[in-house]
Formats: sequence, C-alpha cells, structure tokens
Amino acid sequence: RASAAFRRYLESLRSEATLDPNDALKGSFTLRMRRKAGAFFTRPELADALVEPFRQELKGEVSVLDPACGAGDLLLAATRHFKRPLDSGRLLEHWDNRLSGRDLFEEFVLSARLRVFRAALPDAPKLPNLETLFPGIRQGCSLSDADTYGHASHVLMNPPFTLVRAPTGCEWRTGRVSSAALFMEAAAKQCSAGTRIAALLPDVLRSGSGYEAWRSMIARHVKISSTKIVGRFARWADVDVFLLHAIVRQRPVEKISRDGWPTLARA
Repeated sequence: RASAAFRRYLESLRSEATLDPNDALKGSFTLRMRRKAGAFFTRPELADALVEPFRQELKGEVSVLDPACGAGDLLLAATRHFKRPLDSGRLLEHWDNRLSGRDLFEEFVLSARLRVFRAALPDAPKLPNLETLFPGIRQGCSLSDADTYGHASHVLMNPPFTLVRAPTGCEWRTGRVSSAALFMEAAAKQCSAGTRIAALLPDVLRSGSGYEAWRSMIARHVKISSTKIVGRFARWADVDVFLLHAIVRQRPVEKISRDGWPTLARA
C-alpha cells in the first residue's frame, strides 16, 4: 500500500506541478520494496521516446489508454502532442474524452489526475475536486477488467515487471511469469483491430528462451512495427528494457514465420 509519503507528494503537487513522482516513491518505499511491487515510473525521455512514433496521430481524434498508469507519465507524454481546442474552457472536456488509465494505487491515480490537470491548465487559480476529475483515469486492475481495452485507439504502457504465477489456462508458459507479459497479452488480445500499442518492456521478453511461445503468441495477434533496445531502465532499477510498437491485427494469424519479430534497432 502506498504510504503517507506519497500522500505528501500529492499535496505538494497542488503548488508545484513539476515534482518527480519517483522522488516521492523513494520517500515512500525502500528500493527492495519498490522492486517487489514493480513501482518504478517512466523517465520523461523514455516516455517521449515511447510516444514519438504516434506524435502525428495524437493530434487527431484519439482515445489513449495506459493500463498501468502510475502517476500519469505516459498520459502526460501523449498530451504534449494533443491539439488544444480554441475554446480553452473546453480543454478539460477535450482531454477527458481522450484519456483513460488504471492503477491499483489510489494515490497514484489521484496524482495522475492532478498532473494532467496542471498540464492542461497550469495557471488555474483553483484546483478541482480530484475525486471527480478525469473519471476515465481510475483505480482498478486492467488485467481483470475485460472492458478496459476495447475503446482505445492507442495504448501506452510501462507495466509492472514483477514475477507472478501464470494464470490458469496460460497458453505460453507455466510457473512464474513477468507481469509485463500478461499486460501485453491482454492488450494484444482485447484491443480492437487497428489499435496502436506502444510498450516499454523488460528485455527478457524479447530475448529470453522461456518467452519464445509468448513472442509467437503476441506476433499472431499484432503486427510488430518496431522494437528498439533501450538498455538499463534507470540507475535504481537493475533491468534492461526495450520499446515495442505494434498494431493489432484484424484477426489472429495461424502461423508466423520464425517469431514475427523485426530486427532490433538500438536507442
């Protein structure tokens, strides 16, 4: 459970919108606890790199989902490419119709809502009621909510990398698996055809022999546009990551030549 230190971070956002939520996490959890919970937020440069291929599309009528939104870093990266309506009074409504997210921690959800609000209206003299602001960004589990993905035109994710037991009926592995693999599977299978997916994932999913069947399953459901090695996620998180961009297929294909993954580029 997020501690009182993150509540203090939430209060500090009311006066200083640029504070880094990772700093609040360091005050809330030990590094060991953060690794166990998978609680690491996306650095701005990584968030921007993840969103970059969609920058032109995000200027249009889009619906952006982050199924593990944390404090809203990827949603904020998406809004940097949104066109602002001429009527500034409609800006919140405009963004509300385009943003959705889920996270297990209430403090993270409230922080995401407040950060998005401040990005939209940085000079607003009065802060809104966070309980009703951006209702599409809410507490919940996108792995168990079957309705999470269906309306998204673009899915951006930096899911938890923690190891969990594979769910009953998992077609590609038994035993313990990366949570990130389950999030990517949910998006690949539950999003509508044509949905764009951008994911920051642990490199073991790309390179590990234990995830060959997962890679084939993903490639049957999405057409992978690009993959790019990033390297170390952050100095405090000892894991290598890569960027994946893909488009959900009209229907799953039966066979994939090799594993359907393109040659890697390097960031």
